[in-house]
Amino acid sequence: MLKKISTLFTTSTQGWLAYSFAMLLGLTTLTSCEDPKEIGSELIAQELGLKFTDTLTVNSSTVLLDSVYTNMGNNLLVGNYTDPILGKIHSASFFQIANADTLKAKTDAVMDSLVMYLVYRTYQGDTTKSQTLNVHRLTDALSNSKDYFTGYFNNSSSAYESTPVGTKVFKPRPIKYRNIAGDTIKFDTLRIPMSRALGQELLNQRSSSDIAAGGAAFRSYFKGLALVGKKSDEGAILGFSPSYTKMSLYYHSPGDTAVSILNYYARLTVTTGYNSSGVAVTEEVLSRYNNITAERSGALAGLVKPGDILSSKLSNNEAYFQGGVGLTTKLEFPGLLRFKDKYNVAINKAELVLETKSNPVNLSIPSVFSLVESNSSNRIVKDTYGLLFLRSEGTTSPSAAVYDVTRKTFTFNITSALQNILSGRRPNTGLLLTPQIVLSDKGNSKVFGDNTSRVAFDATKTKLKIYYTYTNK
Repeated sequence: MLKKISTLFTTSTQGWLAYSFAMLLGLTTLTSCEDPKEIGSELIAQELGLKFTDTLTVNSSTVLLDSVYTNMGNNLLVGNYTDPILGKIHSASFFQIANADTLKAKTDAVMDSLVMYLVYRTYQGDTTKSQTLNVHRLTDALSNSKDYFTGYFNNSSSAYESTPVGTKVFKPRPIKYRNIAGDTIKFDTLRIPMSRALGQELLNQRSSSDIAAGGAAFRSYFKGLALVGKKSDEGAILGFSPSYTKMSLYYHSPGDTAVSILNYYARLTVTTGYNSSGVAVTEEVLSRYNNITAERSGALAGLVKPGDILSSKLSNNEAYFQGGVGLTTKLEFPGLLRFKDKYNVAINKAELVLETKSNPVNLSIPSVFSLVESNSSNRIVKDTYGLLFLRSEGTTSPSAAVYDVTRKTFTFNITSALQNILSGRRPNTGLLLTPQIVLSDKGNSKVFGDNTSRVAFDATKTKLKIYYTYTNK
C-alpha cells in the first residue's frame, strides 16, 4: 500500500518520505545506546504511517496591502467601472512622450493637425456605455529613476493643467475583429484630435535644435501627458498599449503636396550594451505609471489602511483579490501546529486549492497568482531582495498557480512552506496572494499591478490537501 500511494508524489515528495525514514532510524539509534540487542525490536515496535487529510481548517480573509507598484507597466489604464461588490474603481495614466526622429520642418511649414493614437490592449467593465477621456499636459516632471525599488505607485499622482489639450467622447470598441475560433484578436485604435495650439507650439520647436532632436531636452520642455476619465462615468477601465501609443504631428510646406509626419512615442528604448551572447541590452528612457483608486462600501469600506483585514465570515464566505489597488486574500492554517502534537510529521505533499466564484460579466479573472509570506500584522514579509515569496517546489523561481478554467481553481504546491512551519523554521502567520511575481535580473521582486482584474474565492471550498508520513513520539 505504501508503494502504491508513493507513486503520487513528486521527487521532492519522495525526499520527504526518505527524511521520515531517516528520522525513524535516528530515533531508534538513540534508544539503542542502552542495549544494542534491542534495536530490532524497537524498530518493529515503532509505528510508521502514511496518511492523507484534507480537513485542516483554512481561514480566508480579505486584506488591504501597502500601495503597489504601477510604474513602467504594460498598460496605460484610464476610466472607471463599478464592481457590484468591490465598489467603484478609478484609473488615470501619466506618461512621457518624445520624438525619435528630429523635427526638420522648414521655417514656413504649416501645421495641419495633431492627433493622439491609443491602441487598445485590455478592458475591464461595460464597454457599451459612453465615456469621456481627457488628455492633459503635465506640469510636474516625471522621474526617470532606474532604482528597482523606487518609482510610482497606485496612489501616486502628478500635477497637470486643468484645461485638456484633447477630449474624446465615445463608446469603446476595443476589439476590431476576432477570428471564428476566437483565438486571434486584433485590437482597435482610439483616435483623439488634439489642440491645434499645442500642435503649433510643437512645430515652433524647429527653431530649437536640442528640443527638435528629442531626448532629454525635449522631455525637459514637454513634461508629459495625463489620460484622465470623467469621474462620473460608469463604463470601463481601458488599457492601452504604451508600445503603440503615439501622438502624431502633421504639417506641410507651402506649395508642397506631401504631408510630413513627426511621431511622439510613449515608449522608447536605447541600447546600453551587449550581453555575453552578443544580444543587445536595452533600457527604457520614458516614464509612465497608473494612478488607481477605489471607493468601497459595505463591509469592505472598513479596509482603509495597509494591514486592515476582513474575515470571509463577514463577507458572505468570500475572500477577494483586485489588481492595481492592493486588495488581496490572506490564507491561514490555525490547526497546522496541532498537527504534530502526537506525531513526528514529515509533509510528503501539500496542495492548497482555491475555488473561484463566477465573475460578473465583463470583469476578467487573473490568470496566474503567486504566494508570499505574511506577518502577524497582515503585511508582506520582505528582505533586501524584496518579497519573501514561496518558491515552486525544487526550484528558486516564485510559485505560480495558473487558473484552471474547467475546475475554476488555482492550485499551489506548498509542501516546503508547511514543512518549514512544522519544523519551526518559519512562523505560522499565513500567506498572501499576489499577482505573478517575475524576478529582475538581480533576483529582486515586488508587488506589481498593471491591470484591475478581480476574483472572489469561495471560502467554504478552499482545501488544504496533505499527504504526510508520521512516527509516534
